[in-house]
Amino acid sequence: YAFVIDVSNPARRATIARCDEAAVALAGKLNDGADIAVFSLGSSVKVEAPFGSTREKALEAIKLLKPEGDQAYATLIYTGCKEIVENHLKGRPAGRKALVVFTDGKDETGKGKPDEAQIQRIKAQDLIASALAAKVVIHALGYVEQPSELTELDNINDASQKTYGAAEAAETGSGKLPDAFVASFPAYLSSGGRATFAATPLAGKSAVFVKFIADDGAEFRVPETPEGVLDPAPPAPTAPAVVPSVSPDVAP
Repeated sequence: YAFVIDVSNPARRATIARCDEAAVALAGKLNDGADIAVFSLGSSVKVEAPFGSTREKALEAIKLLKPEGDQAYATLIYTGCKEIVENHLKGRPAGRKALVVFTDGKDETGKGKPDEAQIQRIKAQDLIASALAAKVVIHALGYVEQPSELTELDNINDASQKTYGAAEAAETGSGKLPDAFVASFPAYLSSGGRATFAATPLAGKSAVFVKFIADDGAEFRVPETPEGVLDPAPPAPTAPAVVPSVSPDVAP
């Protein structure tokens, strides 16, 4: 798992400290066998603790992270994350590979150009394509300083959604991630997933369950006895309705 902390802009010192605290807390809850690398991200990528590091070294590397650079330097979130996927995750044999990104989402690729937003969107799409090809899941943990900045997370949240990862934003006041997310995320990271399906083919009220089939042929379904009932979808929807994702603690 690659833990990536956005350390751009010294003015974000307090926010970066909260990212460090959250990263240490989440990494510390992972299974003993989990291989964690730590990267800092600003205008460039730095390897703070490579894969193969001891858990103690990885956690210490996170604790030592400090804001870097100058506010004038561009923050290249998607370019940097793609570099980590291509150079550090792509060739790894691990069955589950993930990029856990702590960021305010303020990518500055093409800053000042008339098509700045489009350029950033293209870079985000490049990251998504790279991650999917390398079978890397992107988890986006947003740390903005004002509620008005939450839209800055749209592109990184989209990357998370399209690579089947989790996306969560810390509270802008306390800088804390929701307790429920902190409690469930380590299990999600190591063995969780999301499942969705189009509900529009259903007619009338329908009981719904999801069946899981393990590699050894064992089967189970959630819920064991169908209890949830979906109402018919509205007529002629413009897009398929999607059942909410399976909770991490029941995913295979």
